[in-house]
Amino acid sequence: NKHGLLGPNILACGLGLSVTGGHMDQPGWGSHVKYESMTYPCDGPYQFRKGVRTQHKLGADFIKTNICVSSTYDLKNPYKQEMTDDEIKHVCDEANMLNLKVASHTSGGQGITTAVKYGIHSVEHGHWLDNETIDLMKKNNTFYVPTLLVNERNFDFETDEIFKKSKNWEWLELSREAKWISLEKAINANINIAVGTDAGFMLPHGSMNYREIEYLIQGGMSNMQAIKSATQVGGKLLQMNVGTIQIGQKADILIVNGNPLENIKVLSDKTNIKVFKDGELI
Repeated sequence: NKHGLLGPNILACGLGLSVTGGHMDQPGWGSHVKYESMTYPCDGPYQFRKGVRTQHKLGADFIKTNICVSSTYDLKNPYKQEMTDDEIKHVCDEANMLNLKVASHTSGGQGITTAVKYGIHSVEHGHWLDNETIDLMKKNNTFYVPTLLVNERNFDFETDEIFKKSKNWEWLELSREAKWISLEKAINANINIAVGTDAGFMLPHGSMNYREIEYLIQGGMSNMQAIKSATQVGGKLLQMNVGTIQIGQKADILIVNGNPLENIKVLSDKTNIKVFKDGELI
């Protein structure tokens, strides 16, 4: 961001806020093996307020929360809420006081609805979105980042037949089916849908965004709608002057050899693309 290195502009959330032992606060495989610095564990509303303040102090551009997660304990209820309603409210209240937006890792259930009610800025993943949540997202102008690609990557990679008979695999199939239904609801409700891939987990940073665009089209968007999700809507979500070509916006531009409105796959070939950042050819 300070132009010391050539690369993308980055908005960083710092450490995600999670309950102790919750999503991202992984226990490791023993006392000698630990995951360090993946999350900022909190318990209770005021610890979560401190978590927001701490990440703000360290320079976070926004706050990430882990509200509800996948669950294979009972596949009739394949998600569970980890943060309490009060914890969610206090995070949103504190972030609002500090002029920070909140993005939330979600799977499904009442936790998403509660988070949207209290003012999160974006729902990440959101495998199971019910009609109440969709209506509230529309009312509150909440963004949706479905991260379709990271789900599909499991099916790209996995060949272990034993794993395919497990509850984890069954959850993957259930969430895959639910995600397409949720996406269709969001499209029909004209929710702001932005492109995001969950890069760094199951896929590399930066090089597979076109596949997320393809999946949005597969889910019911037109080519132009999907391209806008990756540009215009993404810029609105991040509150950056990018995503459209107009006065006052940064000249971050792709010039494509081909017409992605007719064939979106032209975006998959890097030789078809020229990248301008701040008006300069990279």
